[in-house]
Amino acid sequence: MKIRKHLLLFLLLMTSAISSARPLKLTQLTHTAWTSQDGAPLNIMSLAQGGDGSLWIASDSGLYRFDGIHFTIFEPSLGDPQFPTIGMRTVCVAKGDIVWVSLWLKGIARIQNGHVRFYDERDGLPPGTAEQMLQAPDGSTNSD
Repeated sequence: MKIRKHLLLFLLLMTSAISSARPLKLTQLTHTAWTSQDGAPLNIMSLAQGGDGSLWIASDSGLYRFDGIHFTIFEPSLGDPQFPTIGMRTVCVAKGDIVWVSLWLKGIARIQNGHVRFYDERDGLPPGTAEQMLQAPDGSTNSD
């Protein structure tokens, strides 16, 4: 019974402390900004977060990966085909950390375990650029 009273008193004090706390102002928060001087790409078109927490960035100047410290431009593995264009429109990270990228007027790329596979009109895609890519609950990836 004594423990129950102490627990109730503790919860009551915590509730009042939390409710009296004032929201922090923006100047009280820690934040970091990255610019092109830090390696951040210009003209970012789309962002997607990978399973490891890194960000995939589709931009006019290529596909980048940001690990929270460094920006690295993605280059296909040796022996894989190179991107047919530098401009990227949108990026989506699907289950299994499969990265899908829409290329400006050049189809779609799938990146899995560092290897790239391209899809275009010869694979049944409509001409043009996919404006967005989403993963459905069943795991399938759709583009629009």
